[in-house]
Amino acid sequence: MSSPPAPSPPALQPADAEQPSATAGRPGEITSVLRAAIAPVLSAALLVGLLLAWTESGGAGTLRRVHVDITLAAIPISLRPGAGRGLAAAPTYLDVKNLGAADELLGATSPAAARVLLVRLGRSPFGRGGRLGRIPLAAGGTLDLSPFGTDVVLLRPRALHTGEIVPITLVFRQAGRVRVDLTVTSALSP
Repeated sequence: MSSPPAPSPPALQPADAEQPSATAGRPGEITSVLRAAIAPVLSAALLVGLLLAWTESGGAGTLRRVHVDITLAAIPISLRPGAGRGLAAAPTYLDVKNLGAADELLGATSPAAARVLLVRLGRSPFGRGGRLGRIPLAAGGTLDLSPFGTDVVLLRPRALHTGEIVPITLVFRQAGRVRVDLTVTSALSP
């Protein structure tokens, strides 16, 4: 008796052999891929355009260099012993030169005082009408701040001693924040 022939193993084909694809050659396949990609590409292009317009218009902010130069910075105190302690107010001397366009001094701060005020010519910082909200600074002009005119006054400063440095930050509308070191100097006492 003869045995039945052994079944032959299935023929193996290499994996990279070309086989006809059920989707190959469909003209609609490329169109559908393009349609799916067009919305995100257009959205990204629109967003980049809007961001560029916002930046160009100044909405994203700009880097500004300082447009002012401080040439005199001092706090005068009397030579009398203990004169720098317990002051209600300490006037300053500041010469501010504007190197750019018109600007405004909006205020000031200092860690050496409870508060810093802009004060009107000849007025007390404690009296009515003495405090200012801003001081204009003309383009190319100089602002001379002193106890004899419009001034920046430190209210309730800590104890001050001749020769020490007191930091103050002036706040300008255009130039931004400008840190200045005031030197405590001696003044003639009455």
